[in-house]
Order: sequence, then structure tokens, then C-alpha cells
Amino acid sequence: MLAQPSVLSLSAAGFYMVVLLASVAASQHARPPRKPSWHFRTWIGLAACFALLSVFRLLNVEEVARVEMRNFIRLLFAYEERRDWQAAVLAVVAAISVLSIIPIARNTARFRRSRAATLLLMAVVAAMGMLFLILIRLVSLHSIDVLLYAYKLNWIFDLGLSLVVLVSAVLYTLESRLVARKPSAKQNARPR
Repeated sequence: MLAQPSVLSLSAAGFYMVVLLASVAASQHARPPRKPSWHFRTWIGLAACFALLSVFRLLNVEEVARVEMRNFIRLLFAYEERRDWQAAVLAVVAAISVLSIIPIARNTARFRRSRAATLLLMAVVAAMGMLFLILIRLVSLHSIDVLLYAYKLNWIFDLGLSLVVLVSAVLYTLESRLVARKPSAKQNARPR
């Protein structure tokens, strides 16, 4: 039987919920016609991502998945050769992560049009980094685990990437409020 979530895991789940709420708030300022519809969909997607991350932390899903993968490898009598499997899976994960950046790189002009779009890009890239980190932890290659856990890089990356999404969501909301309060050029024009 697996242990209950640690205090750090509970804290991380709580922090993910804060990021979730900030993303929902940003999505409310991303509704059309003020912003392109993809802004709204992206913020809602980020909120859903952090909702899942929070649930995963609370239920120890990563640890359960790691244990089940080890048991599956043992069942195949290949536990001694697991590093070969893990290295291959890690290479595939890295390739998929790099390939997932290509659509974003192609659309950088789309993101440069406004500060709001740039903030959204930062949030998306940070969330993708979170997913890559989770996949790395699931693969559990010993040499990578030593780096992640011995030097606490696991928590630094986890909370740092979450913080990028949080700050991006808050700044997006503030920027959207400021833009909404500015009078338009038509309102500033005086009748002749």
C-alpha cells in the first residue's frame, strides 16, 4: 500500500490549485470578441492541466504509475535491462517534446502581436515543461533521478514552471483589465 501524500505533495497540489484559479481568471478576460478565441481555449486548457496535476499529486498517481511500471518490467523478467528501456523511452519523450515546440515556433509571429499573446505563450511553454518533467519522473532513469532528487531540481523545476504559468495568468488578467479601461480612439475623438 502506498503512503499518503507528503506535506510537500499537498503543498504542491494547493499551489497547482492557485495556478488553476489564476488560469480561469485569465480565461474570463480572454473571451471573444476582446481576444481571439484561441486565447480563451488555451487558458481553459491550462486550467484543466493544473486541475489534473493537483489531483495527481493528491492521489500519488505518479508514484503508483512508477511502481506499476516496475512491476510490469519485473513481470517481463527484464528488470536488469530496465535502463536500456528507460533510456529509449526517455529519448522518445525528449523527441516528442522537441517536436511539440515546432508548431509554437512556426506561430511566433502570432504571439508577438500583443503582450497578452506573449504571456500566453510563456504559460504554454511552461506547462509543456511541466508535462516533460512528469514524463521524465515516470521513466525514472537512475542517472536523471539522482540529478532531480539529490539536488532538489525536481521541486525547483516543478514549482518554477508552475510559477511561470501563475505569473503569466496574473499579468494577462491585469493587462487585459488595463486595455479594457483605456478609452478607444473613437471615444477620445471630440465632435466638431
